Amino acid sequence: GTSDINDGTSSHDLSAALANLNLEESASTSASSSLLTVAETLAALSLLAQTMSQGKVMYNDCRTDGVVLALISVVNASKTASSPTLRLPSSPDAFIAATSRLHPDLGPLSEVLLSTAGGVAVPLVSRLLSLSRALLPLHGISILATSGTLDALAALSAERIETNLDYYSDKLCDAARPHRGIVVSATNLRAVLQGSKKVVVTKGGAASNTVTKDTAVRAIPQYHGPARDALAAACKTMELEVNCSEPNAATELDMTVACLALSNALNAVVCLLDGSKGR
Repeated sequence: GTSDINDGTSSHDLSAALANLNLEESASTSASSSLLTVAETLAALSLLAQTMSQGKVMYNDCRTDGVVLALISVVNASKTASSPTLRLPSSPDAFIAATSRLHPDLGPLSEVLLSTAGGVAVPLVSRLLSLSRALLPLHGISILATSGTLDALAALSAERIETNLDYYSDKLCDAARPHRGIVVSATNLRAVLQGSKKVVVTKGGAASNTVTKDTAVRAIPQYHGPARDALAAACKTMELEVNCSEPNAATELDMTVACLALSNALNAVVCLLDGSKGR
């Protein structure tokens, strides 16, 4: 939605200005300073634009729309550049100070989001940066986990050891353990391995009573399914969390909800790694 907004600013001129902008020197003034990656920078600016558009940080301020449109222009210009190079400091104070210099209409950010005493960023900036950096890897792994790619790759292990296709039957998975993720994973495996000459097909569910040593391959749906469900739940929680708004610029929402969601996502990734290592 916001990427389609055009405030009349020449994206070509802004792209050229951003390409020549080098914040590394200003960021290196502190030994603890570091730069966000290009993707993290764009995510942080996008989330900042969303936060500002909610109208609570700059409450009843006529400059709010100009700030939001300027942030969108900076993000769009950087995204359309032939080789995006915009990287902002990861320190909340330096991030706001640097962002306020990216566009003439972004000057109010320093006034609103930096305290007058020492230029310390208000609490919500730290939360905004933390969410921005966490969302990128979560988004990447969730796409991989929900696309069926992991099931297709795991099917190669099933063919390598010529496993029994009955392990992924609707009797053993869909009916016996009808968790949504397990059912989806088992369905993907049956579709990929159907007709393969490298798997064993038994009639009457003979494999259901067979104990084998290929547990990691036999239990692929039990690894992939819960991990898929946990990642989907974490993404849903984080989507809601980034749309939440602090009541004003001086407060910061508690990070407990986000930390729990990200912890569950991490456990899901560990589960997927354990399954891959076992195969």
